Amino acid sequence: KVPLPYRGMLRCAHCHHVFTPYQQKGINYYGARCDKNCPNTQKSVNAKYIEDKVGEVMSRLFYTDSELKEIDTRIKTDLKTLEAKRQKELEQTERQKRKVREDLAYLRENKLPLLKSSVYSPESFLEEESKLMTRLQKLSNEENASDIAIHEVVKDLVILSELLKDAYVFYYFSLPMEKEKLIHKVFSELNLFEDTLTYKARNGFKLLERSIYPLCARGGNRTHIP
Repeated sequence: KVPLPYRGMLRCAHCHHVFTPYQQKGINYYGARCDKNCPNTQKSVNAKYIEDKVGEVMSRLFYTDSELKEIDTRIKTDLKTLEAKRQKELEQTERQKRKVREDLAYLRENKLPLLKSSVYSPESFLEEESKLMTRLQKLSNEENASDIAIHEVVKDLVILSELLKDAYVFYYFSLPMEKEKLIHKVFSELNLFEDTLTYKARNGFKLLERSIYPLCARGGNRTHIP
């Protein structure tokens, strides 16, 4: 395959056929062999069209000064509520861990009586012990994941926003192969229908998608840029 940028990155939003690169008069074009009944009439675009559309998206994936001010205001007013909810979840997890530890201790302390009375067979005993240990590890992982202060999360999010703002400037002045690397870092999915680009950001960037509640976004992984 000829090493052309953006290969396999863009698909038809309706039939999901990929836009394959080809060259014509020294210009890189991308065409999709859509299904016969696909209503998408935008079946061929050039490289600049893709770069401009993605550039529009990237220019919106960081917070403006007014949005940062709104976030700061919301954190000051909502932090106590969010932290209280988080603390309640941590306490609930700790109670569940304590219960699992008690069950595991009982199982091990009464191993022989349980086996002799045929409550457990040797195989089912090991299975139950393994199940409790797995449950305990899962709860510990959940606890560790929750044990991050809300304001630290917001701080990291603001830093990510600033980094992506710098990345957009780099994207604007970079070569196609460099643009391709940035696109791969930020987006997991790019789809085109008519003149509308639909994108899906990678996990680290989902909270930077525009939302009424930027810090509590749920669902809405795909955003449309007409």
